[in-house]
This record gives sequence, C-alpha cells and structure tokens, in this order.
Amino acid sequence: MIRYIKKNKILFCFTLIINLLTCLTPLFLAYIIENVSGIFLNQDESKITVSLWLIIAFMIYKALFSYLNSRYKAKYRQKLRADLSKDIYHSIFNQNHNEFYENSIGSYLSLFTNDVKMVDDNYFFPFLSMIVVKSYFILSPYYYNRMT
Repeated sequence: MIRYIKKNKILFCFTLIINLLTCLTPLFLAYIIENVSGIFLNQDESKITVSLWLIIAFMIYKALFSYLNSRYKAKYRQKLRADLSKDIYHSIFNQNHNEFYENSIGSYLSLFTNDVKMVDDNYFFPFLSMIVVKSYFILSPYYYNRMT
C-alpha cells in the first residue's frame, strides 16, 4: 500500500485534504445553527444578513467540496486500480512458459477483474476513509471546546 501511496503521493495528499475539508461541513453547519438560533432567541435582527450570507457560503462550500471530494476520490481509486493491474500484469508476463500454463486463463482473468476490485473496495477505499475519520475525531473535540 505504501508503494502505491508514494507512486501517487501528490494525488493522495490532494484527495486527503479535499476529503478533510468535506468532513468539516458538519462543524460549519453546527456553527450556522448556533448563529441562527442565537438570532431568533435574542430577536437580534441586525445579524440576519450575516446569517444569510453564512448559509449561502455553507451551501456553496458543501456543494463544491462534495463534488471535488467525489471527483478526486474516484480519480485516486482509478489510479490505484490501474497501478495494481499493471503490477499484476507484469508479474504474470514475467513468468516463464511452464509456470504460466500451470494456472488456467480464468484464474488470470479473475486476478484482473475480481481481485483488483476486491482490493480496491476492501483495502484502498477504507484506508482513505480511516485517515479522514481519525482526523475528524481529533478535530471535533477542539471545535466542541471552542463552542463551550
């Protein structure tokens, strides 16, 4: 896994940053809800325009980063699948004639279709999600302490 991350480290870092910024939307939403409820509870009409601008900014932020997150995550996963398929292809191609014919053609096809997809779904994708969840877990108490 580390080899594939190093191979696509710029895309990995960019995908991770976009993913982290997307995960901050619930914290931003909590701030907006706090702001709007403060306006209505205190009946302070002077802050309504600020609150409306915050809501519009939140909607733009959410739409933009959700789009970028899905786009770059798919691009990163596609690059990983392509690199893994290329490595499998080279390892099969570098076998000698006798070793190649010991296995059936179906097993080689299975490596390219099922196994690459299984590694992507069960290893690459959860790895990226795990990093984001840990970061979100670390950032949430900081934001909670700031609010109280």
